[in-house]
Amino acid sequence: MHYWSDVTISEATLTELLVEQYYTYIVRLSASVLRDSAEAEDVAQEHL
Repeated sequence: MHYWSDVTISEATLTELLVEQYYTYIVRLSASVLRDSAEAEDVAQEHL
């Protein structure tokens, strides 16, 4: 019985970690995309 409660706790912790990783990845990806599009706009304006 004790074993199962430990497993449940570790699964909850694992889920939290995965969610945290996922949001961090999304935020970084968004920042990267925004930076790339800003650079692309700068390049486009230079060519005008």
